[in-house]
Amino acid sequence: MDWEWYNDPNMVHLFLHLILSANHKPVKWQGETIEIGQLVTGLNALSEKTGISVQSLRTCLNRLKSTGEITSRSTNKFTIITVCKYECYQSENDDTNNQINKPSNKRSTNNQQTINNKQEDKNVRSKEEEVKKAYAPNVFLKPSEFETFKKKYGLRAIEWMIEKLSAYKEANGKTYKSDSAAIRSWVADKWTKEMTTPTGTIKSKDLGF
Repeated sequence: MDWEWYNDPNMVHLFLHLILSANHKPVKWQGETIEIGQLVTGLNALSEKTGISVQSLRTCLNRLKSTGEITSRSTNKFTIITVCKYECYQSENDDTNNQINKPSNKRSTNNQQTINNKQEDKNVRSKEEEVKKAYAPNVFLKPSEFETFKKKYGLRAIEWMIEKLSAYKEANGKTYKSDSAAIRSWVADKWTKEMTTPTGTIKSKDLGF
């Protein structure tokens, strides 16, 4: 529920469909090896299976790519989509499940505590090892930084800021030690001046998306 796209039904539906449709073992298909976590598809096929329009699918797929959930490779006949970190969405191994389900209440409690401790350690490591992700071709933020901006300004606003910063860096050959600091120092001010009225209302017709 903490996923940044969770409030977008199309994004949730599409990503779940990709996870459920991806291979759980490698297979050969028309001269290609489709690896674990990959699937062969196309926009029309995805639209038929999910009920999402082709236009919306393009937007959703680009967003999933921008936040590192998927990658894709196209041929002249089809597209191979890779679900990044596919293994993270799979269940624990059978041995762990069997241990949890043993009849001894004491043993079950101890096993559950061990699992909880491992999960807590994993969460701590995840925060310590948090790495920056590409939210545009040349704009990199930590997921926590993106979430902070989203909560403060709103999703459309931070997407606008990232797009503007990306265009500025590309046009001027500019680099920043911290894109997050650049957004705080001047891009957010640019958003406020250009995209909001004096009363703070967003000029939605000027957003362009």
